[in-house]
Amino acid sequence: MTATPNSLRALHESLKAGQDKTNQQITKGNGYSLSPDLILEEEGFNSRGAFLDKDEYFNSEKVKAHIRKLADAYKRGDYIPPLTVKVKNGHTYIRDGHHRIRAIRLAIEEGTPIKLVSVVELQGDESAQALLVVTSNDSAPLTVLERAVIFGRLASYGWSAAEIAERVGNSANYIKSCLKMLEMPIEIKRQIQREEVSATHALELYTQHGEAAVEMIRAEYEKLTANQADTTKKVKVTKKATSTGPRITRKVVTAMTEGIFSLSSRLDTVTPLPDGMYTLQISKEELDMLTKFKEMAAASATEKEAEKRLRDDWYRT
Repeated sequence: MTATPNSLRALHESLKAGQDKTNQQITKGNGYSLSPDLILEEEGFNSRGAFLDKDEYFNSEKVKAHIRKLADAYKRGDYIPPLTVKVKNGHTYIRDGHHRIRAIRLAIEEGTPIKLVSVVELQGDESAQALLVVTSNDSAPLTVLERAVIFGRLASYGWSAAEIAERVGNSANYIKSCLKMLEMPIEIKRQIQREEVSATHALELYTQHGEAAVEMIRAEYEKLTANQADTTKKVKVTKKATSTGPRITRKVVTAMTEGIFSLSSRLDTVTPLPDGMYTLQISKEELDMLTKFKEMAAASATEKEAEKRLRDDWYRT
């Protein structure tokens, strides 16, 4: 009984005897080339478009434009890096190049005679396959959430945040933040993938407000789109739009400036004390004003510091 092929070499040996030389499905020269018909997509492996319906992702304008650009390059005969594949139980699955294989099929549909495409074989176990996706130099990089899916897959294999960080070139805090994103409700993940809100801001809202963040993001996004003059321009919920904390606005700054001038106009009433200190008489209204300014400045500083810590953890490498 012939063993089921689990490598390109075994697949080549299995197919070459029976294949018609005028209609070859696999060839071996400096590397392997396969018929596009042999290359399959394994359900659940591709993290691109994670948490979205596959059709929604591949029919988005950005992705369609990227595939269109690749298809035109294949039609011109431009050099495009080989696809990376894995042979399992006699079937060849794409591991890196999901956009490219779709571009190849589009070019074929439009009349380009592509019979074979160059492939390289991925060696290693499931961890190696996951790492390939996240470290690939593909021209369409993964989103933060798509990377989080890969990190989650590695964590399920027993990898620690520190081990993942070392292999992918990020900090352990970044990995932990990404893994925490996987705990968010599915609707928030979809909002991120649809680019309605940034991943960092969504995570911050979820950390602060729990599942209520879903409606906060939805309501703010609907308000932004309703007031949008240019419907072709992409809008996104920002921290500024959803912040409910105190802010030092231009109006407040103006009021503070006027208050300071008001106090400075009475500097000639300052009384020196024996210990080197000075006293300045102020009214109850002026004291209330200074107290309010102090509270707003402290709240703004705390908010900015919290945001800075989150972003430092997120982007530190």
